[in-house]
Amino acid sequence: MKKAVLKRILCAALSIAGALFLTYWWHNDIRAIPFSEALWSFHNQIFDGQKPGLASDLEFITVLLGALLITGIIAELLLQIFGNSKASRRNSRE
Repeated sequence: MKKAVLKRILCAALSIAGALFLTYWWHNDIRAIPFSEALWSFHNQIFDGQKPGLASDLEFITVLLGALLITGIIAELLLQIFGNSKASRRNSRE
C-alpha cells in the first residue's frame, strides 16, 4: 500500500515538473514561436480580436494542461515499465 502511494506521488511530481518545463520551453524557445502564434491566433479569433490578453491567458492554460496530460501519461508508463521489470526480476530469481 505504501509503495503504491509513493508511486502516485512520484508520478504526480514528474508530471508537474515535466509540464512546467514544457510550458517554459513553449514560451521561450524560438522554434515554438510559429506554434505559439497559431494557438494564440486561434484563441483570439474566438473573441473576434477584442480580448488579446484573454487569448494569451487561454494559450498559457492550454499549453500547461496539454503538457501536464502528456507528461502524466509518460510518467505513468515509465513507472509501470520500471515497476513491472523489478517484479519480473524478483520472480525470475525465485
